[in-house]
Amino acid sequence: MEFPRTRTGARSIDQDPMPEEQPPLVQKLIEAPGAPEIFVDGVCGFFLHNQNLRIAFEASRVDHAANLGPVTRLIVARVVLPAAGARALAVGLFDFLKKMGLDPGKVAPSVTVQSTAIALAAPETAKPVTAEPPPPGPVFIDAPGAPDLFADGATGFFLHNGILRITFEISRFDHSHANAPALRVVVARIAMPAVSASGLAVNLFDFLKKMGIDPASVSTVPTMQ
Repeated sequence: MEFPRTRTGARSIDQDPMPEEQPPLVQKLIEAPGAPEIFVDGVCGFFLHNQNLRIAFEASRVDHAANLGPVTRLIVARVVLPAAGARALAVGLFDFLKKMGLDPGKVAPSVTVQSTAIALAAPETAKPVTAEPPPPGPVFIDAPGAPDLFADGATGFFLHNGILRITFEISRFDHSHANAPALRVVVARIAMPAVSASGLAVNLFDFLKKMGIDPASVSTVPTMQ
């Protein structure tokens, strides 16, 4: 008995097509209305309290109305991250800069360590009368309206024209609906020179290690562009 032939490359009618694997769903990012984009010269300090890291960013400004006016160092923003988000930021930024051809490992840590706001002050030791006073540290002024931004972590990095952009996100819920999905919302972008980004990566990595938080334990890092 002779069976009917089918054309080459044609699929038999009774043969089910192979199911195609569906790519995993990626939750879209939503831009928060009025999410600020802030340019900074670099980071001026870290502060860990209640397992949340505060990062203070600074910018230098000059009074052009005065001849040879002094340079003022202003704190223009603070970003608050949970410990997990801080670890991911340290590892992701360090890895991103290396892939971009920058070597953050050559930068020495230089940011003052402050672990908690309620730490007891160390007792002062007697100093000889002839001892010279220590040189004064930098003076920072809070810029009017400088925001304090909370974020769950860094979404990604973007390097363009020598300026690094860091996008910060937060998860939000619609409590008016039961079992509403979490929304990923962009709350801020911080931009800084690439050299300052290397300083941020090294100092943040060093600070977390001194605070007993191991950045190497991070398994996921932000996206890179």
